[in-house]
Amino acid sequence: MQKSTKTQLWSMACLLIVAAICVSNLAQATRRILPPPRFGTTIPANSVMRHEQRLARVREALKSHHVRGTIGYLADLPIEQLRADARAMEEYFLSQFALVPAVLDANMESCTWAVANLHGTPPAERLPAGFRIVEDCGDGVLLLRQENR
Repeated sequence: MQKSTKTQLWSMACLLIVAAICVSNLAQATRRILPPPRFGTTIPANSVMRHEQRLARVREALKSHHVRGTIGYLADLPIEQLRADARAMEEYFLSQFALVPAVLDANMESCTWAVANLHGTPPAERLPAGFRIVEDCGDGVLLLRQENR
């Protein structure tokens, strides 16, 4: 009987050691799991839809003035720098997408109408000679017309 008591004690000790290791592993695992966020995750705004909404008023202005075909495009950057700036080119293409069926041309010299898409530059600094503001559509978006045409 003494031998079986030693075996029982040995089994009990091994069982306690295994249980202690399991509890320790479980505690370590719960520390690695990040707590759930306190606030719901925000979905970033769709930049295409945001840009389309920004240009909605100028699109309506183009329709009301019966403007069709190719129109000029004026941005914060001159045409030479526009092509080298990825963000500016993205804005150009998003503007083209938002203003379909009009076709945008960054070279405004041959255009009677133009759209200015300005973020940080005052219109007076970027307005080309011979153009005047027909409508201020807000948020830096302007409809322009060349006067001498």
